[in-house]
Amino acid sequence: MTDPFVHELLREPYQSPPGVPDLPAAEQQLLQALVVLGGLLSKQPEVYRELLHARTIEGPTPQLRERALEAAGALGAALWAARRHQQFILNLESTSLKANGLVAIVDQLFDAFVLLATVEDEPRLESLLASEEDLTELEVHVEPTWRLPDGPGA
Repeated sequence: MTDPFVHELLREPYQSPPGVPDLPAAEQQLLQALVVLGGLLSKQPEVYRELLHARTIEGPTPQLRERALEAAGALGAALWAARRHQQFILNLESTSLKANGLVAIVDQLFDAFVLLATVEDEPRLESLLASEEDLTELEVHVEPTWRLPDGPGA
Protein backbone atom coordinates (compact mmCIF):
# COMPACT_ATOMS: atom_id res chain seq x y z
CA MET A 1 0.00 0.00 0.00
CA THR A 2 2.96 2.32 0.32
CA ASP A 3 3.31 4.84 -2.47
CA PRO A 4 6.29 3.92 -4.67
CA PHE A 5 7.29 7.60 -4.66
CA VAL A 6 8.27 7.32 -0.99
CA HIS A 7 10.47 4.32 -1.75
CA GLU A 8 12.10 6.26 -4.61
CA LEU A 9 12.87 9.13 -2.24
CA LEU A 10 14.31 6.75 0.34
CA ARG A 11 16.60 5.19 -2.28
CA GLU A 12 17.99 8.57 -3.37
CA PRO A 13 21.38 9.28 -1.87
CA TYR A 14 21.52 12.05 0.70
CA GLN A 15 23.02 15.19 -0.79
CA SER A 16 25.47 16.74 1.66
CA PRO A 17 25.45 20.53 1.68
CA PRO A 18 28.32 22.19 -0.23
CA GLY A 19 31.57 22.10 1.69
CA VAL A 20 30.49 19.23 3.93
CA PRO A 21 32.46 16.02 3.43
CA ASP A 22 30.61 12.93 2.29
CA LEU A 23 29.29 10.78 5.12
CA PRO A 24 29.47 7.00 5.49
CA ALA A 25 26.66 5.13 3.70
CA ALA A 26 24.68 4.28 6.86
CA GLU A 27 24.66 7.91 7.99
CA GLN A 28 23.61 9.04 4.50
CA GLN A 29 20.73 6.55 4.59
CA LEU A 30 19.60 7.83 7.98
CA LEU A 31 19.76 11.47 6.94
CA GLN A 32 17.84 10.73 3.74
CA ALA A 33 15.18 8.93 5.79
CA LEU A 34 14.98 11.94 8.14
CA VAL A 35 14.56 14.30 5.20
CA VAL A 36 11.72 12.12 3.88
CA LEU A 37 10.16 11.95 7.36
CA GLY A 38 10.32 15.72 7.65
CA GLY A 39 8.80 16.15 4.22
CA LEU A 40 5.98 13.74 5.00
CA LEU A 41 5.35 15.44 8.32
CA SER A 42 4.98 18.75 6.50
CA LYS A 43 2.08 17.32 4.45
CA GLN A 44 0.44 14.48 6.36
CA PRO A 45 -1.33 16.44 9.14
CA GLU A 46 -3.44 18.11 6.45
CA VAL A 47 -4.20 14.72 4.88
CA TYR A 48 -5.25 13.49 8.32
CA ARG A 49 -7.54 16.49 8.76
CA GLU A 50 -9.19 15.78 5.39
CA LEU A 51 -9.73 12.12 6.22
CA LEU A 52 -11.03 12.89 9.69
CA HIS A 53 -13.50 15.37 8.22
CA ALA A 54 -14.61 12.80 5.61
CA ARG A 55 -15.03 10.18 8.31
CA THR A 56 -17.16 12.57 10.37
CA ILE A 57 -19.44 13.14 7.39
CA GLU A 58 -19.45 9.74 5.64
CA GLY A 59 -18.39 7.34 8.37
CA PRO A 60 -15.79 4.59 7.84
CA THR A 61 -15.75 3.96 4.08
CA PRO A 62 -13.45 1.61 2.15
CA GLN A 63 -11.97 4.63 0.32
CA LEU A 64 -11.17 6.41 3.56
CA ARG A 65 -9.63 3.26 4.99
CA GLU A 66 -7.47 2.86 1.88
CA ARG A 67 -6.24 6.47 1.96
CA ALA A 68 -5.49 6.30 5.69
CA LEU A 69 -3.54 3.07 5.25
CA GLU A 70 -1.63 4.54 2.30
CA ALA A 71 -0.63 7.51 4.45
CA ALA A 72 0.34 5.19 7.30
CA GLY A 73 2.31 3.05 4.85
CA ALA A 74 4.32 6.04 3.63
CA LEU A 75 5.11 7.09 7.18
CA GLY A 76 5.88 3.49 8.17
CA ALA A 77 8.33 2.98 5.30
CA ALA A 78 10.26 6.12 6.21
CA LEU A 79 10.15 5.27 9.93
CA TRP A 80 11.55 1.81 9.23
CA ALA A 81 14.31 3.28 7.05
CA ALA A 82 15.30 5.64 9.88
CA ARG A 83 15.01 3.09 12.68
CA ARG A 84 17.39 0.74 10.91
CA HIS A 85 20.01 3.19 12.17
CA GLN A 86 18.85 3.57 15.76
CA GLN A 87 22.35 4.07 17.17
CA PHE A 88 22.97 7.00 14.81
CA ILE A 89 19.59 8.47 15.82
CA LEU A 90 20.67 8.34 19.45
CA ASN A 91 24.04 9.87 18.59
CA LEU A 92 22.29 12.80 16.88
CA GLU A 93 20.57 13.72 20.15
CA SER A 94 23.78 15.48 21.22
CA THR A 95 23.62 17.70 18.10
CA SER A 96 21.18 20.35 16.95
CA LEU A 97 19.44 17.69 14.84
CA LYS A 98 17.14 16.01 17.35
CA ALA A 99 16.29 13.01 15.19
CA ASN A 100 14.68 11.02 18.00
CA GLY A 101 12.07 13.75 18.46
CA LEU A 102 11.22 13.77 14.76
CA VAL A 103 10.87 9.98 14.73
CA ALA A 104 8.61 10.09 17.80
CA ILE A 105 6.38 12.76 16.25
CA VAL A 106 6.01 10.85 12.99
CA ASP A 107 5.34 7.69 14.98
CA GLN A 108 2.38 9.44 16.64
CA LEU A 109 0.97 10.46 13.27
CA PHE A 110 1.46 6.92 11.94
CA ASP A 111 -0.57 5.60 14.87
CA ALA A 112 -3.29 8.18 14.24
CA PHE A 113 -3.68 7.07 10.60
CA VAL A 114 -3.78 3.40 11.56
CA LEU A 115 -6.46 4.06 14.17
CA LEU A 116 -8.47 6.15 11.74
CA ALA A 117 -8.34 3.28 9.25
CA THR A 118 -9.00 0.36 11.55
CA VAL A 119 -11.23 1.34 14.48
CA GLU A 120 -14.87 1.00 13.46
CA ASP A 121 -16.54 1.62 16.82
CA GLU A 122 -17.32 5.36 16.70
CA PRO A 123 -17.51 6.01 20.48
CA ARG A 124 -14.21 4.22 21.04
CA LEU A 125 -12.62 5.92 18.04
CA GLU A 126 -13.54 9.38 19.34
CA SER A 127 -11.21 8.96 22.33
CA LEU A 128 -8.35 7.67 20.15
CA LEU A 129 -8.28 10.27 17.37
CA ALA A 130 -5.70 13.01 17.13
CA SER A 131 -7.23 16.36 17.98
CA GLU A 132 -6.63 19.63 16.18
CA GLU A 133 -4.42 20.60 19.12
CA ASP A 134 -2.39 17.40 18.64
CA LEU A 135 -1.94 18.10 14.93
CA THR A 136 -0.94 21.70 15.53
CA GLU A 137 1.61 20.55 18.09
CA LEU A 138 3.06 18.13 15.53
CA GLU A 139 3.26 20.84 12.88
CA VAL A 140 5.10 23.21 15.22
CA HIS A 141 8.00 20.75 15.25
CA VAL A 142 8.39 20.63 11.47
CA GLU A 143 11.21 22.58 9.93
CA PRO A 144 9.54 24.76 7.29
CA THR A 145 12.40 24.07 4.88
CA TRP A 146 11.76 20.31 4.85
CA ARG A 147 9.62 19.76 1.80
CA LEU A 148 9.13 16.75 -0.40
CA PRO A 149 9.23 17.34 -4.13
CA ASP A 150 5.82 17.12 -5.75
CA GLY A 151 4.97 13.64 -6.89
CA PRO A 152 2.27 11.01 -6.64
CA GLY A 153 2.70 10.62 -2.89
CA ALA A 154 3.15 14.31 -2.16
